[in-house]
Amino acid sequence: ATVTRGSSPIPLHVKGRGFSERCEVTIDGESRTTEFKSSTELAAQLTAADLTAAGTLAVAVQFPGPPARVSNSVQLVVREPV
Repeated sequence: ATVTRGSSPIPLHVKGRGFSERCEVTIDGESRTTEFKSSTELAAQLTAADLTAAGTLAVAVQFPGPPARVSNSVQLVVREPV
């Protein structure tokens, strides 16, 4: 997925499996307030700070323990405005 640098904060929907109400979405390793939608979907917000520079953000899900674990990350590209 791709977003534009300098954009307003935008919602982020994460699809997967095995999610619970205690799972958290992380952006570059930092937890975000996470809304549990279902066992296959979580929602979080990309902040203005996430979108200040072009580059790549790592989006992952932290699962509660024991044992606590983090999913593989998915890359979100922040591109320069056209």
